[in-house]
Amino acid sequence: EYDYLESSIQTLNINHYMVIFVTSDTISHVTNIRKINNMLHKTKIIEVSETEIYQYNRLEELNTLMKKNIPPYDSKYQILAVNSRYELVRRAIKLNPFNTDFYGWIDFGISHIVDIPENFRVRYTNHEKIRLGWIARKQKKTNTLNFNHKALGGGFFVGHKEILKIFIDLHDQEFNKLANLGYCINDDKLLFLMYEKYPSLFDVYCSGYANLANRMNT
Repeated sequence: EYDYLESSIQTLNINHYMVIFVTSDTISHVTNIRKINNMLHKTKIIEVSETEIYQYNRLEELNTLMKKNIPPYDSKYQILAVNSRYELVRRAIKLNPFNTDFYGWIDFGISHIVDIPENFRVRYTNHEKIRLGWIARKQKKTNTLNFNHKALGGGFFVGHKEILKIFIDLHDQEFNKLANLGYCINDDKLLFLMYEKYPSLFDVYCSGYANLANRMNT
């Protein structure tokens, strides 16, 4: 358990242009943090509602599919919320409020699990790939790495706007394929299935969740 707004502060402290999608009750919090950091001129806040969740029109149908998942992945709002990332990035690209070519996603409260270094900035210039972490865990007893071959870190990714459009279309395509087969899964696992099918699209680095930001620029 963690405090969602408290965990968002480190994200909001990052000195990047940001398009921030939040519900109405969170706007003042975002505004205050970005203002304190003198970054309001680098901030575009967009209010979203429940009905804008990805595939909201299929909510009950997908909820039936999710009932077979283990907790917490049996929650229709959790699954659809994390899979909403991609269409929200598409919206930011289309809006293009800061006239930029590279875009990314970072979860609002990501610091509850990811360490954000001081003065952190993303530096990525590859036009042809999506930068993503391949989740790995270290076994303390044996001092060896055990790779989780079924998960990429969907809470933090970056790429050029043109390759991101392809990536977002493929996510939607693969999500619907699985749903038609009777499955509705967390996007970290869906991303790994996409990585297996389209490896040339991805620039992956191995990392535990805690070091996703630390290793993003390596």
